[in-house]
Amino acid sequence: MKRILAISLLLIPLLLSACTEEGPVSSSSGPETETSSSQIASSEEIDRVDYSIVTESEYGYLKLPQESYDFATLKENDNYPPAAEVEIACDWNYVTFLNKNYTKILIENEAAVPSSAVSYSTRDSLSGTGGSTEIEAIVLTFDRSLIQPGTTRIRFETRPGNGVSTTEVFAVCFEVNVYPYGGIEVPTYDVNLKVDLSWLNDLMPEIEGATALTFTLSDSEEIYGYSADGLLSEELPLEGPFGSLEFAGIKWAAGHVYEAWLFIENVDFSARRWYPIKEASSSSDYAITVNPTGDSTIEVNGDCTIEAILFEGV
Repeated sequence: MKRILAISLLLIPLLLSACTEEGPVSSSSGPETETSSSQIASSEEIDRVDYSIVTESEYGYLKLPQESYDFATLKENDNYPPAAEVEIACDWNYVTFLNKNYTKILIENEAAVPSSAVSYSTRDSLSGTGGSTEIEAIVLTFDRSLIQPGTTRIRFETRPGNGVSTTEVFAVCFEVNVYPYGGIEVPTYDVNLKVDLSWLNDLMPEIEGATALTFTLSDSEEIYGYSADGLLSEELPLEGPFGSLEFAGIKWAAGHVYEAWLFIENVDFSARRWYPIKEASSSSDYAITVNPTGDSTIEVNGDCTIEAILFEGV
């Protein structure tokens, strides 16, 4: 009897060892998936995440306008960058809140977009009268100071807290490409802009209280961190003399409309002035439209030199 007991005791460590070796182990043969542990609690859930691109959820309740989005990292010392956002349209009835326990932002590659860099908010139409608290859109916001160059897919899942089915989870999945600031490549034209400002020699002596004089050229469709020139500005001396102002070698975003104006700041707020520019002569390379708002819009169709003159306005 003692001999049998001793043998049994010896077998116990061997059995325990065998159970451990035969237990489940994580496989490294498949593609790596990096997700937030705060959003996905276990490795089993990680293995089940499907990062296939989906722009419309079941029943069309959630919809994305595109499959892929390009964002640039934060420009150095930029304290007020435009928001980097992905908007998901909601087409469901009477949903006024989301079930937070079933709302997740799942990220395939956190080296590019860490979970701490993404948050979401909901938007309804409640403003003044006639609006409602029904959710119209879900907005995912990306912190430019935390994202890094790279590519990832992001899956957004949610379950309505009321309204349509509150027992089903609906999801969309999209791609995000993160570039260093200035690295979003867009086609550009090589453009020079020459503006005759000589009219200011007659205008400025008539203006009292002027404190600053600035000429600005701005892309009305600027993409944060793209390879084109989105904003060019030149501060001019108040006392003149005024001749021609030139911006040479502008990287003009192809197909984009730019705006141009001269602004005169004044100690009297109501005395501030804006002046547009107009074509010095007609050209097939570009077109300038003078706007009632005191600025001009410029369209170009290739490499060119724009000849313009400051205009009193309409």
